[in-house]
Amino acid sequence: MCVIVDEHNRVVGAQPRDVTVRNRLLGRGAYVLVFSPPAQEGGRQQQQGQGQQQGQQQGQQQGQQQQQLLVYKRSSRKDVYPGHWDVVTAGVVRAGEEYEDTAARELAEELGVSEAAAREGLTRLFVFPYQDNICHVWGAAFTYTLPAGQVLALQEEEVDWAGLKSMAEVSELLTTEQFTPVGKHILNLYLQQQQP
Repeated sequence: MCVIVDEHNRVVGAQPRDVTVRNRLLGRGAYVLVFSPPAQEGGRQQQQGQGQQQGQQQGQQQGQQQQQLLVYKRSSRKDVYPGHWDVVTAGVVRAGEEYEDTAARELAEELGVSEAAAREGLTRLFVFPYQDNICHVWGAAFTYTLPAGQVLALQEEEVDWAGLKSMAEVSELLTTEQFTPVGKHILNLYLQQQQP
């Protein structure tokens, strides 16, 4: 059951996910921007996923200590935004959950990170209202930095490809590939916050 909220983000009930999506009911969603460790040697991140491309990306110039952002292509079997690229792991907040619970659960389900480690490493950025032709939510955005050496266990039914990209590479992808609108929105809000 998904949490249903009013226009002020107050919980007013719960509905099954299919009813929530079909009727575009106002719910809650948790969204996590996942970053590489800051001093990742050689800019590589190990990943695994049965039947998937490895998606290992060097992407950093020698001597740079820049974090990279996890970017992935959603499975074409997904019911919402199939085959789109995304920059966030995301999920709907279930009845009885808080935003942090959902964010940690999604990191565990989608990337294979332990839920305890995910919860400990989450940093909440902002809460925001969002609406497009599919999504109608009060969302909470978070960041999570992967521990050094973390091997990602990607869900084949969720993800066709994933890899770490520099912000310059992400910016280029945003102009050439079809991304989820909410993911682009969150990334833009995050980048605005990072400006001095």
